[in-house]
Amino acid sequence: MIAPLQIYSRDFDADFLKLPDAIQARIQSAIDHLGLRLSVWGLVVGLGVDAVTHGWADRRSTLAWLAKVTGKTEFYSLGTGTHPAHPVTAMGKPAAHLGTGAYALDQSFHHLWLLVAALLITLV
Repeated sequence: MIAPLQIYSRDFDADFLKLPDAIQARIQSAIDHLGLRLSVWGLVVGLGVDAVTHGWADRRSTLAWLAKVTGKTEFYSLGTGTHPAHPVTAMGKPAAHLGTGAYALDQSFHHLWLLVAALLITLV
């Protein structure tokens, strides 16, 4: 039997040990092949960076400021009533849409920092 992976917690190890031996071996082989070795400090730093940047971005005023200083204010206002080309119905009222520039900037910001966090988790 393969030794349990010491990644997250005892619960993770217990769940891992409940898996069939063939699946445990496959998971262990994939981890060994990728050369992944997770450390407590890597997890703390990576998840800490993710938490801080997530909290910063979700204040919205901070992303509005970021859009302003990077010259992306027009993009940030896409899909809102403040944008000159905002969507309207035939009667001139605001029209429904799938998203806004603020939403796209928010998601892009999160994706960037999730990548940074993932790199920190695996490299520290």
